[in-house]
Amino acid sequence: MNKSAVTPLPDKSGKEPSPTVAAESIAQTIAAVRDLAWAGRHAQAIEVCARGLAAQQPTPTQRMELLDLRAESLIAEGRFADAADVAKAMLALADAKDSAALLLSALMRQAVTLMRLGQVKPALAVAEQGAAVAARSGRRAMVAKSLLCLAEAQLRAAVPADAVDTAGRAAAMFEALGDTVPLGRAHWVIAFAQTRLSSNQASRVAAEHAAALARRTGDEYGLANALNVLSFSCTDIAERMVLLQQAAQAFERCGYAYGGALVVGNLSLAFAELGLYRHACRLGEQVMVPFERMGARLNLALEFGAVLRWKIALGELPQVRARWPEYDAMVSSLDEPITRKDRELWGSALELAEGDTHAALKLLRAFLRRVRASDPGFELYVLIPLAKVLLLRGDVAGALRGTRRGVRLHGERGFARANFGQSQDIFWWHSRALAANGAEDEAWAALQ
Repeated sequence: MNKSAVTPLPDKSGKEPSPTVAAESIAQTIAAVRDLAWAGRHAQAIEVCARGLAAQQPTPTQRMELLDLRAESLIAEGRFADAADVAKAMLALADAKDSAALLLSALMRQAVTLMRLGQVKPALAVAEQGAAVAARSGRRAMVAKSLLCLAEAQLRAAVPADAVDTAGRAAAMFEALGDTVPLGRAHWVIAFAQTRLSSNQASRVAAEHAAALARRTGDEYGLANALNVLSFSCTDIAERMVLLQQAAQAFERCGYAYGGALVVGNLSLAFAELGLYRHACRLGEQVMVPFERMGARLNLALEFGAVLRWKIALGELPQVRARWPEYDAMVSSLDEPITRKDRELWGSALELAEGDTHAALKLLRAFLRRVRASDPGFELYVLIPLAKVLLLRGDVAGALRGTRRGVRLHGERGFARANFGQSQDIFWWHSRALAANGAEDEAWAALQ
């Protein structure tokens, strides 16, 4: 990189450069950082940002832009704590200058950093604050950006219906503005949120559109995310693994270590669905290391819970019991819904594996009551293990009532691509319940 793109040089007379020359040099620095980050060269981008901030006299807007670019590259490298420090500096700058545009940049960066750290409730609150600031400004570009940030925060905070609506509004605005890169990323959020709503066909359509837009603009980060989510709606595991491999390659090209780790975690789920639990555990334990180093506590807890679940299936119960307090404390400290649901399901599975069907039944019935009151879309995922426990306890009529309701819910809502089981599970246990109740012909039909 040309040195003059980073630090303004004296002219031939030895005088300091004029403000115009300095401003041009700062603009060149910002452009150079953008190019480096786009090419996945984040270590260099971070270095150039630091030199630009230290050696030049940027305007508040330019300083905010350099700080934001630095934070994004730190996030790409998995240095979330460092990015959080930069976000604090951005907020301090925005407070000092009393500018809506600067404040929005700072709030969006803080929200994204909190999401990566797994602090989803604070992230949502900050993103909502940013959306309010943008709305008051009346500037469409600011509003669109704030809505995209808010949509991802809603997704991470497990309110997917809101995320679909918010991302849809953002997408419409980006399309009107002709801003294709964030348009593709808005469709990625829609695709991800639709999988949480069990709307797999809608997810697939949105993910394919996001991938097409990313390829058109050369947005490797957008492509990686789109391919990763596209894998969620695959019923063919071989196709899913190909997509995950392509996503990993795209994350590598754009230099996002965090994204690469996410793909490994999703690969572990695919191997578990094949029944290859030991391989899934190896991948899970492997990816927990970078998640812990990065400070990605939500991802760490999700993978930790999955590994414990697979070890339960393998019968490694003493090891699971020994590690359970650490997992339990991690989930409690996060205080967010997805890992709490995991803990309820894996806790009942552990009780059942240890032979305590009474404890497992008590946990699942209490969980079902809470789910019906606050998250009815999750009921199916509780009915499946509940039917299993009821059958083991000899309550065949109760098991059949549960599986009939589960099959109906599956028909109404579908089955989300999540780490809570597989879509065929409800039909397997429905078939078992029908057979236990003497309905052999119906049991055979359910099995088909």
